[in-house]
Amino acid sequence: MILATETDKAYIAGIIDGEGCLLITERGRPSTRRCKTPSFVCTIVVSMTDEYAVQFIGERYKGRVRKYHRDGKRPYFTFDASCAKEVGTLAMDIQPYIKVKSRQVAAMLEYLSLPKFRGGLGHEVPANIVEKRRFWATEMHSLNQRMV
Repeated sequence: MILATETDKAYIAGIIDGEGCLLITERGRPSTRRCKTPSFVCTIVVSMTDEYAVQFIGERYKGRVRKYHRDGKRPYFTFDASCAKEVGTLAMDIQPYIKVKSRQVAAMLEYLSLPKFRGGLGHEVPANIVEKRRFWATEMHSLNQRMV
């Protein structure tokens, strides 16, 4: 992996501003399981037809780079990161340079600053933390809505 320079971070922030999506997604638990705590996932995704730009991000930050083929159309490429540590690193690195999606980056960093709990079977997350996570997931969803 290549260490991102400040210029790289600014370039990546521009790509994410134009072609990226920042998400906080709630994933519910099946009611039949003993653990009733929902899980939440932070994700940063970039999708575009320019392979170089997507590979550029993938060489500097951990995540997956994939190629998709579409019938009769140009292939497109995606970079996605959903590991909380890597999403946090990427979000912090682009924060000084991001313009259009600055509120989404700030919301993601606020979410990632919440206390960490293991969750899962036998490890319930306190209700107040679940509500704070749910608040930031809802806030991110509203920030991502298109303005007409």
